[in-house]
Amino acid sequence: MDSFLYNEYEVARETAFVPPYPPATFLPPQFQNFEDLVSNPPLHEAISSLEIRNKVDKLPDCPPEFFNVLSLVEKRRLMVILAFAAHGYIWGNGDQILDRLPPQVAKPLDFLSKELGTVPLGSYATTVLWNSRLKDPNVGWSLDNVSVDLTFTGTKDESLFYTVSVCVEVAGAEALWSLQCILLEISKDSPCLDLIREHFAKAHRSLEHMLSILKQADKMNSELFYWKIRPYFAGWRNVLPDGVHYAGVDDASTRRSYVGISAAQSSLFQALDVIFDISHEEPGATYLHKMLSYMPLSHARFISHMKTQAAGHLKNFVRGYDDLTEMFNRCVRCRAEFRAVHLRQAQKYVVKEAFREGKCAFGLAKPVAAGGGIHGAGATPLRLFLKSTLLTTKEAKITGGTGIGHVKPEQ
Repeated sequence: MDSFLYNEYEVARETAFVPPYPPATFLPPQFQNFEDLVSNPPLHEAISSLEIRNKVDKLPDCPPEFFNVLSLVEKRRLMVILAFAAHGYIWGNGDQILDRLPPQVAKPLDFLSKELGTVPLGSYATTVLWNSRLKDPNVGWSLDNVSVDLTFTGTKDESLFYTVSVCVEVAGAEALWSLQCILLEISKDSPCLDLIREHFAKAHRSLEHMLSILKQADKMNSELFYWKIRPYFAGWRNVLPDGVHYAGVDDASTRRSYVGISAAQSSLFQALDVIFDISHEEPGATYLHKMLSYMPLSHARFISHMKTQAAGHLKNFVRGYDDLTEMFNRCVRCRAEFRAVHLRQAQKYVVKEAFREGKCAFGLAKPVAAGGGIHGAGATPLRLFLKSTLLTTKEAKITGGTGIGHVKPEQ
């Protein structure tokens, strides 16, 4: 099953949606101009000084076939560089916002987004999945063993934000794998209940690990996060009135409107929702469905596959066994607690910060008077969206007895 999931959907046994191999460190020599976007000076300095705009404008205008020589990991590396550069180019330091990407960046972004099956701007994939590496490959994924390649601000807080995110993803791999094993087992004529119990226990431990890692994000400085880091998570929709023109790709009158960088683009969270039969309501349902198009295409295909093949199956099976029902509910409660912590963090790092006065406001950092603290990266009503997903997660718990009673372990 592990080779099938990876070959078909790029879902790895040990790391789930995070690539199981390290990202490229550097591009080939002929792409040095693109590497220079994030060095000499470092990206965060180039953004704050607006030098990033001069660097981008001086790039060569390369035809799409120029990028065909790149391997998959190199294409992802270039996509990460261009996505960070594009957001830095558009938002700058907040003094003068632009609404046009020059062809030197727009054309390769458009080409690579089609090659990689994602969107031509920053996303969860470019900031988290493809932007992290292990310091020591022999140690494994932990907060102190992850190195983040690029940040908008050069701050430890931004690095921590991405590190927490990627470690949550990897921590959830065991849950995803164990739940897949349960789904495979219950499809058999005579499923082994002891094996199902074993996998449920592993899934629960994995979900608890995800929760413990998420809580480490509380170490960030809320003022720095909201007013310095969060602005750059903005996309081109509902923040820029008409979107952004991709010069050299679209005709002069066309503007593209994309949402920004959001954890809702995590394939892991949506996959777990499908397996636990967590059905979201508005305002979350439509937005979460739309976020499928912001995931790498192979991952979005995996979610669609799960919806077709697995939705409701696990819940329907465990209803016949009181002990399995309780194991299912423990996992759902853990997912609900995860979302409760996320809601609390949003209140601290977004909603409350929006009341702070006298700050430079741009991108996703706005004062309350301008609607700040209300909307997420996708222009969803933030608190309402998070409260809604929390409520529907809680409601996924199975209530009422099965009438069958506890089933004894198999001998």
